[in-house]
Amino acid sequence: MLVPVVSLIAGWFLSEMSKKSQISRERRALVGRALSNLLELHHQIRAVETVLQLLTSRFNLTTEAEAVVRQIIQQIIPENDEYVARYEEAVAQLSESDPITAFRLSTNAQIPRFITKLRTLSSLNGIQNDEMSFFEKQLKDLFVPHIENAIKELARLHGRATSRQVHAMLDSPREIPDEINVLIQKMQGDHQE
Repeated sequence: MLVPVVSLIAGWFLSEMSKKSQISRERRALVGRALSNLLELHHQIRAVETVLQLLTSRFNLTTEAEAVVRQIIQQIIPENDEYVARYEEAVAQLSESDPITAFRLSTNAQIPRFITKLRTLSSLNGIQNDEMSFFEKQLKDLFVPHIENAIKELARLHGRATSRQVHAMLDSPREIPDEINVLIQKMQGDHQE
C-alpha cells in the first residue's frame, strides 16, 4: 500500500521538476533573445559615436561638419528598428513569467525611436543640424548607461557565465575595426595632399 503512494508522489515531483525546468529554459531563451538584441542596439549607438569621435579628432571637424558627418554615418549604419522590434517582442514574452523585470526593461529600446522623432521635429522646426547633433550626443551619453544597466540585468538573469562575458565586453575599451582605421588613414592621407 505504501509503494503506490510513494510512486505517485515521486512521479508528481518529477513531473513538476520537469515543468519547472522547461519553464526555466524557455525564460532563459527569452532573456537571451532580449539580451542579444539590446547588445546589438547598444553596439550601434556606440559605433556611431566612436566613429564620429575618431573622425572629429583626426580631421579637426567643425561643429557643422560633425553634424553632416553624423548624418552620413547614420545613413551608412543600418537602422536598428529590427533589433528594437525583436527586443520588445522578447520582453513582452518575458512579461508573462516576470512582469516586474519586463516593465523595467521595456523602455530601453525606445531611445533610438525617440532620437529619430527628435531629428524629424528639429528639421521641421528649423533647428540647425549642428545644434541637433550636439543635443543627440548629450542624449546618447545620458541614455547609454541605462541601456548598459539593462544589459547587465539581462546577462545576470541569463546566467553567471553570460554575466561575466557581458561585463568584460562592456568594460573593454571601444575599438575601431582595422578596416575602418585603414580607410580613415587613407582618407587622412588624401586630405593632407
